[in-house]
Amino acid sequence: MEELIERLFSQTTQDLTIWQRLTEKFDADLFCDLWCERWNREIDFSPEILKQIVERGLRLDLDVYFELDEEAFYPVEPVELLTKKGKLDQ
Repeated sequence: MEELIERLFSQTTQDLTIWQRLTEKFDADLFCDLWCERWNREIDFSPEILKQIVERGLRLDLDVYFELDEEAFYPVEPVELLTKKGKLDQ
């Protein structure tokens, strides 16, 4: 993700006064979607990239999604599990 952010910033002005004027006039953020195939995935950002985001007056907005493979996650239907454990009356 950091490489993508660096590439984006490399294609825009490096003049931070322009960024300051823009973010004073407009609500600006750096919006990223993260799609995970498994639980407990992590992402971290270096201090350098965070500094670049802050210097531009941008808010970092992350939306994290988990694509559940229900068959792998629930090899048996949850209701079946509860029934087998005597948790549900049939």
